[in-house]
Amino acid sequence: LGGSNFYAPAQTVGQFLGLSQATGVQDSTYSYEPGVVNCDLHDCLPPFVTSVLERALPYWGRRIHGFDDPAVCMTGVETRTSAPLRMGRNEERISPTVGGFYPMGEGAGYAGGIMSAALDGAETAIICMAKYAKPN
Repeated sequence: LGGSNFYAPAQTVGQFLGLSQATGVQDSTYSYEPGVVNCDLHDCLPPFVTSVLERALPYWGRRIHGFDDPAVCMTGVETRTSAPLRMGRNEERISPTVGGFYPMGEGAGYAGGIMSAALDGAETAIICMAKYAKPN
C-alpha cells in the first residue's frame, strides 16, 4: 500500500477511527523517511488487530492527553516477526564457526524487538571493547 518507492502506508487517527473532522497524513507530522502514503490501515491489518486498535486508541486517549488526537499520524506496518533461526555464539558472543564474527540482535535470533536488539548489541559491544581495548 505504500507503493514501490519505499513510502510507508499511513493514516491519521481521525481517519482510522472514522471521525468526520479527520485530516489526511499530508497535513500531519510524521517521522518516517522517505515519506508516507495516505491509505486505509484497515486494508493492511487483519480485523482482529484493527478492532483492538479502534478500542485502544480512545482508551489511552482518556489516560494520556493527545494520544488519540485525530491529527496523529499512524505509520505502518511494522511486524513483530523475528528470525526463524539462531546463529550460534559462545560465552564471549563469538560465532563458533566463523572467527571474529559476533552474531547479535534480532536477525541473529537473540532478540525479539527493537529494545532487546539494542540491549543485545550494547552488551556485545561492551564485550568487544573489553577484549580489543589497547592496554594502558
